Amino acid sequence: IQRPTDPNAATLHYSHHKKAYTIKFLIGITPDGTIVFVSDGHPGGMDDVAIVKESGILGLLQPGDAVMADRGFKMWELTEPLGILLIMPTVSNRKASNGLQTAGWTEDECKYTYDVAHVRISIENAMQRIFGGWRWALGKFEARQRHYLTDLVRVCAFLST
Repeated sequence: IQRPTDPNAATLHYSHHKKAYTIKFLIGITPDGTIVFVSDGHPGGMDDVAIVKESGILGLLQPGDAVMADRGFKMWELTEPLGILLIMPTVSNRKASNGLQTAGWTEDECKYTYDVAHVRISIENAMQRIFGGWRWALGKFEARQRHYLTDLVRVCAFLST
């Protein structure tokens, strides 16, 4: 989005991860790439867990459902009490004996990582279908037009499925 002129809005919308002023969306995608949920747009500086809480998606999930999230989504405290399985990419923090290289994963960790990566490809493809063709237009929106951008993202998600 364009840089907000109001300093408070600028602070709210600045994403340190993207190093830009952004609007964030929580998008639910099935393992086969079908888009089933698009949240309202939120300021880019908003915490991901807060977006999950505000979006209402947890109310749509049932015990036994599984949710895949990026490493940065620390939402066990939200999913675990509801009986929802949280799936995240494996991160190995073990060091090899030389202290420089990451030690190898177990066979189970390798299979889990492969399975997660396989599903993530479908998710990345779905995200590309939503955002890929009109990314140039995002810079035209102002923070105060977030509701229009929400509508546009939802229409693009619908048309891309």
